[in-house]
Amino acid sequence: MVERIRRILVVSHTPTHPPTAGNSARILAMMDHLRNRGHEIHFVHLARQPGDNNAMREYWGNRFHSIPFRWPPRGQGRPQDRHGFPYWTWRFIKARLKGQPCPIADYNSEICLQNHVYTWKKYARALLDLNKTSKYNYLLDEWYRDDLDTCISQLKDNNDFDVVLAQYIFCSRSLLHFDDRVLKLIDTHDVFSNRYRQYLENDEQPVFFSCSPADEARALNRADASFAIQKGEQKYLRTLTQKRIIHVGHIVPLHPPTRVCRGHRILFVGSDNSVNVHGARTFLDEAFGDIRSECPKAELVLVGSVCSHIPDAPGLIKRGAVPMLDTAYEEADVVINPRRFGTGLSIKSIEAMSWGKPLVSTSAGATGLEDGAGSGFVLADRQTDFKEAIVRLLSDPEYYRKMSDGAYDYASDYNSMITDELRLLLNGEGAEVTS
Repeated sequence: MVERIRRILVVSHTPTHPPTAGNSARILAMMDHLRNRGHEIHFVHLARQPGDNNAMREYWGNRFHSIPFRWPPRGQGRPQDRHGFPYWTWRFIKARLKGQPCPIADYNSEICLQNHVYTWKKYARALLDLNKTSKYNYLLDEWYRDDLDTCISQLKDNNDFDVVLAQYIFCSRSLLHFDDRVLKLIDTHDVFSNRYRQYLENDEQPVFFSCSPADEARALNRADASFAIQKGEQKYLRTLTQKRIIHVGHIVPLHPPTRVCRGHRILFVGSDNSVNVHGARTFLDEAFGDIRSECPKAELVLVGSVCSHIPDAPGLIKRGAVPMLDTAYEEADVVINPRRFGTGLSIKSIEAMSWGKPLVSTSAGATGLEDGAGSGFVLADRQTDFKEAIVRLLSDPEYYRKMSDGAYDYASDYNSMITDELRLLLNGEGAEVTS
């Protein structure tokens, strides 16, 4: 069947450049693939997460649209916050006295009037929340901004879009601008239902986004179909909605492997979130010293903002944030992912395999890639397992070659599965890929 060329609007809080964080890398890789297939893409960036605007303008040209993100001033914040509730109560009373629609924070009355009653009920529940979960759970559209509605309306007037793709559920309100003639999609990236609990259970402060299961279901019901980044999340999201949930992992550029261990360089790539910091510290404290006892030339190279949270140590090289990761992967002999918890797909794991680099990972670091354990990467949930696997890879050329080939082959097969799913969806073929 001939592939249909689509005009696609992408709405995102996350920039495509620099592609050093996992979510940016995922978005850019998918956009590269779609552009290479001939699709026309317009990218709207609501800059809650800042990016390199010059690089994005060069990449997207006049199809790049940047919107500043501003948090409400203190006293005008979340209605369930103690300082925000009086402000929004007064605005509500004043609006009703004037006969105006309910002034819900960040809601555009023209397209979201049906949300008002629901939202105020949610605010009331938050105020009465005895377990204080509202301290960690956001409202679905809390990170959305009215300026985004204005931009989308203008683009819609000037372009006949075939597809609109919201990055993350908290951008899903953008889908409400479009009728049934437009294919409405969400790339979920992660499961956010009470996501904060994973952090508290691991004695970490919750970060990023978390919401109630009801809000996550509400987001999914705004779309015709949504992408789950790994199969476990696909299964869960299907319990929340009758809409299509399709497994679409992370597309990775393939780099033929060298198949030879040229040194003793161990690589970990990570941002400064608490999951990465905890994993790097644990590996450094409990495994790296033992590795150097058997392989004195071994070096641990850290790349990314995680470096700012890790103290200096013998054999440790901190590169910090870099614009591109190519050099880091080219120079690495073994890649590790020691994270202990987290949701979504660990982009760094499949990226390492796409370079044909032997990967040693915890189960949490390989979530969504479980079928590659033993052939595509080495599974190590104890620090002693990390030490034994890395020492063997650095000292056994035949084993190194086997794991290098296995990593590359796994990444190649993984890419084919994802691109087939995207082609079927954009071509409007009805059969869902459920594998």
